Amino acid sequence: MLTTPIAAKIIAVGLDGVAHEVSDISEVIGMDGNFAAEVVKERDEIELEKEVFDQVKKGEKKVDEKLVLAEEIEKGHVSWKAINLFVKALGGKFPFLFMAVWVGGQFLKEGLGMFSVWFLGFWGKQYQEYDPSEVSTTQ
Repeated sequence: MLTTPIAAKIIAVGLDGVAHEVSDISEVIGMDGNFAAEVVKERDEIELEKEVFDQVKKGEKKVDEKLVLAEEIEKGHVSWKAINLFVKALGGKFPFLFMAVWVGGQFLKEGLGMFSVWFLGFWGKQYQEYDPSEVSTTQ
């Protein structure tokens, strides 16, 4: 019942899908006995939580209320332990094999990218040097 103090209108939707506008919370509580029981139960729980919170608040000592403590910050440095842990997590029992395959894959990807650009240029240059009817498209 968090919104009861600020709610201007309450709209109840019946099981048949028809919306009924109700302007007061007491009318809604009066219509549905289950809802009224839930409201009473929630209010009791909220009061109990307030009491417990107040008791805990009274019993606790005044503490330094900082949430963040000063810490050492290293910028631009990753330790070998962190890299080793990362590689072992990815590579399992064979981290060096994994790294070799990964580095090889990166070189292959970049090499194929460069080759495709070169080949497109080579093929396009054929149209400048020869008559377009003489250029073979099945090379």
